[in-house]
Order: sequence, then structure tokens, then C-alpha cells
Amino acid sequence: MSKMVLSQELGLTPTEQEIITLKSVLDMINNMVNHTMFDFLETPPTMVMFKDIPHREHFCSLLVDFLSSPNDFFPENEDFLYRLKAICDAPKLGFHITELRKHTMEFIAWLDTETNIPDRFSGSVGKATILISRRKYLRIGSMTCKHNPTNLTWQVQALQKILKSNNILRSIGETYQCLESFREEIVGDIIEYHVSTLAEFLNNIRIGIYNYLNPVLIKQIEYDDEISGKYKYNYPEEVNSDFGKTYFWDLMNCVRSKFCIKDFKVIRSLKLRY
Repeated sequence: MSKMVLSQELGLTPTEQEIITLKSVLDMINNMVNHTMFDFLETPPTMVMFKDIPHREHFCSLLVDFLSSPNDFFPENEDFLYRLKAICDAPKLGFHITELRKHTMEFIAWLDTETNIPDRFSGSVGKATILISRRKYLRIGSMTCKHNPTNLTWQVQALQKILKSNNILRSIGETYQCLESFREEIVGDIIEYHVSTLAEFLNNIRIGIYNYLNPVLIKQIEYDDEISGKYKYNYPEEVNSDFGKTYFWDLMNCVRSKFCIKDFKVIRSLKLRY
């Protein structure tokens, strides 16, 4: 018998699971793409830069959570982007899903593209590049910002397999030894290069979520006729649990706050490499 995950123990409906997913994604993107994390250059922005190295490390720690599966909460072992894709395929709260679907699928396609990155870490003689998907190098590289080497066994094993697929045979010990050089390549160079593109993708998804949920907000909010500023939300069907109602209230307040950065397009020269 398969292990029961938390959403099943709580008896959460598909609509409540959608609400929790959307709130979690908005929270992560709001923490990643903001004026505290980045300097947005030009108006409208065409380039994004980290404020400093600590902000880069924090961004990477958040990014790896975004690209990971929420452990033991949902029955499907999928990361948040694929949970968004599932919502786009069968939305429960609203109907205006086209924009969110477009931005979600574009980001998935970009992440899953295999690309050549410089091999300055494996110690291989005569091997100039490594073929690897963006998703894999972003996850492994970002994990090094979140954990010390003693907590990176899975990532080291994944890197060892990637090297093997590129005809570079390394023991697990040798792979551990090249981990710091891999980190410098990915975090110190490639993520610095791609940060503008990553910020654009994430911000577009945030805008898509807001545009999907804004009609829901308008439909479900009810203002008090006697007390100015007082309001409540009428819960949609299938939002029955206290857990689901709390998250729906917080999600609608998030949409109501209109915390967002206007859409921007990154210059083409920052999308040509890696």
C-alpha cells in the first residue's frame, strides 16, 4: 500500500490543492523577483542584476525549492512547474488560464532544453563542453547554495551520471572533488548570465497567475455595506476544510495586494548562450 501524503490525510479536494499550489508558487516568486533581490536596469527593464552575492545565494536557494517536488504533501511527485501545468490542463477556480499556460509551458521547454556548458570542472583533458539540460544544472548548482557537501550526495550522484553520459568516467569521490568547480561555473557564471531570463520567466508566471485569479477575486469578495474597508470572501465549491479556507483567504489577499513587477523583455544578447 502506498504511503498516504498530507493532502490525503487532510482530505483536501482538488480545488483546495490548486489553491495551495498557487499560493505556494506566488510566495516563492514574490520572494525571488523583487526590488530587494535585484537591480532592474533601464525603463522598462531589459536586464536584471543581483544586488550582491548573498542575494544571489538566497535566490538560488529559493529557485531549487521551486524546481523541486513538495515532499509528502501532494500525491503526485511533481515539481511546482508541473503542478502549474496540471492546473492549466484542468483549472478548478477559474477560466482565464491561457496566459498562465503559455508562460508555464515556455519555462518548462526552456528548462528541459539540453545545452552545452563549458567543462572547467571535470578535469577531463580535451573535453571543452558538457551536454546537460538547464533544469539539471540549475538544480544541482543551486543546491550547493543551500547545503554543504555532506547533504549533497544525491546531487553528486546526479552529476556523476551526467559526466558518464558525456563519456567522462569519475568515481563518486572524484565527482565530489569537482563539485566546488562545478558550483563556480554554474552559480558564479551561468546563473549570473541567465538571471535576467529567469526573472522574466518567473515574473510572467506571476502575472499569469494574477490574471487567472483576478476574476475569481472579483466574484468571491463581498464588501460590508456599513463598515468601510471591511470585506469577506465567499468560498468556492469544494473549499470545505479550514485548511483550504485559510489558504483561499490568503491567496485572494495576495491577488488583492497587486504585488507585481510589470512585464519586461530581456535583451536578446542575454538569451544566446548556455
